[in-house]
Amino acid sequence: MNTLIEDLQLEVLKYLDIKDFINVCFLNKKHLNLCKKYLKYKKREFKREKKEKTYKNCLYKLKDPTCNDEICIVKIVKVEDMYKNTGCDKKKITFWVITKMCKIGKNNEFKYYVYPNWCKVNSIENKYLIPFY
Repeated sequence: MNTLIEDLQLEVLKYLDIKDFINVCFLNKKHLNLCKKYLKYKKREFKREKKEKTYKNCLYKLKDPTCNDEICIVKIVKVEDMYKNTGCDKKKITFWVITKMCKIGKNNEFKYYVYPNWCKVNSIENKYLIPFY
C-alpha cells in the first residue's frame, strides 16, 4: 500500500472492515495519518450528503467515569432494552473496544485494566458518533 498514491489509498480504506482498518492504523505513522484523514473525509461526507448518524454506520466515543473520564472508541454491535417490561429506558450495549482498555488502579507495580462499563451508558448521543461506514 506504500507505493499507491494517497487518493487511491483512501479508496482502499473505504472497503476495509473495522478490524482490518485498525490493523492498518497500527502499521506505521504514515498509515495512522492516512486513517485520520479518512475519518475526516467521512465526517465531511456525512455533513455534505446529510446522512443520519446511527450506531450501525458510526463508531462511538465512550466516556467512562469509572476510568478517570478516559475516552475509548468503540464499535457498537447491539443495543437492547435492559428491562423490557418495565418503564426504564436504560439500554444494554454490546460493543467492541477499538482503542484501548482503561486503567483502574495500581497495586505493587501491577496495573489493572478493564473494558469500559456499559452500565454507565443511559443513551447513545449523536455528538459522540464518529462517521465510519
